[in-house]
Amino acid sequence: MRGSVRALFLSGLLLVSACDGTVEPPDWRDVEVRPDQFALLPCGIADERPCTLIIAGGKRLLFGAPAGIARTIRQDDLRQLDAVILFSLDAADLEGLDEIRNLSWHAGRSEALPVIGPAGIAEIVTALNKAFEQSDARYVVEHGIPTGGYDAAILTARSGVADERVFDTGDLTVSNTLDGFRIDYRTGGLVRTAWLRICGARDEVMLVDPEVDRVVAVTCQSDFGDYQWPLTVPIFVENEAP
Repeated sequence: MRGSVRALFLSGLLLVSACDGTVEPPDWRDVEVRPDQFALLPCGIADERPCTLIIAGGKRLLFGAPAGIARTIRQDDLRQLDAVILFSLDAADLEGLDEIRNLSWHAGRSEALPVIGPAGIAEIVTALNKAFEQSDARYVVEHGIPTGGYDAAILTARSGVADERVFDTGDLTVSNTLDGFRIDYRTGGLVRTAWLRICGARDEVMLVDPEVDRVVAVTCQSDFGDYQWPLTVPIFVENEAP
């Protein structure tokens, strides 16, 4: 089943707790994204904070790290994470960072994981690495060293100021804007863009770029942008091949 068909089918599924009748978000972990596609996947948790796993050209970027996020991401994606990018240093936006650190390492991440965020992120990352020194050693004693090695457990930090490119692999770039993040994916001579806007962004501002072939905007406002936080269905920004 191709990704968009699977997404359409799964979007109608809701898991209802038998205990209290509360509605939980669908599990999107079996949605397939091909290496040539550009997709935004829901974080799969009942949280309204901005959060999405972006897969583009085989790279994986997690935007936002609310509590519980790591257990909604499949092992292969955790192992291959290229970076975590934080919208803010508010507790609700980074409470899941320790989960991402530990579970991605256990899954076999091969190198230190970059965490990109506002000024102050270096102190948070340093504190997290220090806090888990003992548990890292204990995990190795009890389970052996994960595939990526002992040093792969750590996080590294990089601050990203407004109007700065914070991630760049040539085909995939992320720029920090005053309103959130702009993600550009270049393939086959085309540019596809996702615009992840923070809550409280200037709703009258539209992204207009003649070099971009398609733009998808995600915002907090239902009357602005193509989608609204929290995401509830996968978004394929790069059209599927026939």
